[in-house]
Amino acid sequence: MLLHIVKRDFQRNKIITTILFFFIMLSALLIASASHVITELSSSLNNLLSQSKAPHFVQMHAGPIDKRGIEEFARTHPLVKEQQTVEMLRIDGSNVFIGSSEQSEANSVMDIGFVRQNVSFDLLLNLKNQVIQVAPGEIAMPIYYMQQKSLELGDTVLIQTERFKREFKIVDFVRDAQMNPAMVSSKRFVISEKDFAVLRENVGDMEYLIEFLLTDLSKLSDFSSNYFSSNMPNKGPTIDYSLFTLLNALTDGMIAIVIIIVSFLLMVIALLCLRLTITATMEEDYQEIGVMKAIGLSNLDIKRIYLAKYIVISALATSCGYLISLTTINLVTANISLYLGAVTKSLLSYVIPFLAVGLIFCIVVFFCKVMLRRLNRISAVESLRSGTSLKSQTPIGRAQLSRCKYVNVNVFLGIKDVFRRVTMFTLLFFVYALNVFIIMVPLGLLHTLQLPSFISYLGVGQSDIRIDLPQSANTQQRFSQIITALDNDPDIEKFSPLITSRYQVQNDEGVWESVNVETGDFSIFPLSYISGSAPKGSHELVLSDLLAKDLNKKVNDTLVIKMGEVQVKMRVSGTL
Repeated sequence: MLLHIVKRDFQRNKIITTILFFFIMLSALLIASASHVITELSSSLNNLLSQSKAPHFVQMHAGPIDKRGIEEFARTHPLVKEQQTVEMLRIDGSNVFIGSSEQSEANSVMDIGFVRQNVSFDLLLNLKNQVIQVAPGEIAMPIYYMQQKSLELGDTVLIQTERFKREFKIVDFVRDAQMNPAMVSSKRFVISEKDFAVLRENVGDMEYLIEFLLTDLSKLSDFSSNYFSSNMPNKGPTIDYSLFTLLNALTDGMIAIVIIIVSFLLMVIALLCLRLTITATMEEDYQEIGVMKAIGLSNLDIKRIYLAKYIVISALATSCGYLISLTTINLVTANISLYLGAVTKSLLSYVIPFLAVGLIFCIVVFFCKVMLRRLNRISAVESLRSGTSLKSQTPIGRAQLSRCKYVNVNVFLGIKDVFRRVTMFTLLFFVYALNVFIIMVPLGLLHTLQLPSFISYLGVGQSDIRIDLPQSANTQQRFSQIITALDNDPDIEKFSPLITSRYQVQNDEGVWESVNVETGDFSIFPLSYISGSAPKGSHELVLSDLLAKDLNKKVNDTLVIKMGEVQVKMRVSGTL
């Protein structure tokens, strides 16, 4: 009987029922796909971090290093479980030729580092999540280069300078818990111990990764404060376990969030369409509803008849959406499988998307129940006497066509119909508005990201070229050479040298935290500030919005900075 009712309603309202079915199915498909992405991302990421034994705290350092001092610090600190200092050989991209390309990596934004496989933790894995082992003359490449340059096993990597040349054969590709994501601008190439010694003698600059495994990860911030207060090597960025997790999950996680948002927007459109459909159906069946009430059917029985129809439609639509999502799992999780590795799917991998689809079904059914409360207001006597809905006959105001001398009759009738059925047209307005929103927001976001001025919101002035010099033994000499070259170049209209230093700041609890401070003339390439303005005096500074919230500082507040042994009070002039 229920299928007969649905079939009869479909034959009577084919277009409306099809559109309603499509929106519910698409909403279920998207939310199921997003659930698949989230469950796969969580399982694969946890597996990668576990298999690679990712470090909890890493301090990158360029320059001389006291390994005995570091080992003594690690040995005496109660939170340290294991410690290792990894040597990474930085080689300029102009000396690296990848694959069959005759062009070097001179124009690449990636910093290239050559390392050996670690022994205890921070292990570099292959595409099967196994620990990579390479022989002399062999190299394992980051997945990023495999994807960007379509590399295959057997391709070559050439390291060449004026006095040195060495070629490597690609035998594997690297999953690196630290530097895996494409947004991370450093990549590690794995070579053998023998090849590393040869390269170290002939090319590149040495950089160190001072890595720690902690006994209690929840006390990571305490360990970080202790590390910097102990005058340990810190000429470079600091990264920790939470940042590894965030960076690895960010890209696919953002995609999943966007899919969920679009899914709920489509569900809202489906509900608006459903409201319009139920309202129109009750107006068409107004007299039949009166007859059913007259012969003794209760409101509950009549609601069940109508509700059954929409339950069948919703069940079929959500089931189709879920089944289609099962066929697209590999497609939506392809990037996760490549960068993080595929794991055996558990029952939970199918249950969570099923529950998400069930949520869509429950919301639709609940909305139908709310809408069908209108049946309580229908009178058997009035419906049999008038035959049409009284609501649809009640105009807002009254106007005579004969008095509208300056308005076209068709326009007048159209406007009058809008006001008579203002609820229905309001629903249509929101349906169109949501559709436009779904289309325009991604386009607006893309347009914003492509604007040249967008970078000024990220704390970097708008310029044509930005040159960053990593810390090394001859950084000061190279910096002076670049300044001289830019100053004498007729093609350079203006440039602004900036210097980044690491200082310690005191938070509200009196604990010293290490932060990077950039100094220079910010009026040449101005930034965009959330509040306040650029620093003008020698004792003023601007904080990033996240750092200001972390330190609980606002514009005009005072911040204490430790420069060596001297403590200086600085006024916060703005946030960005």
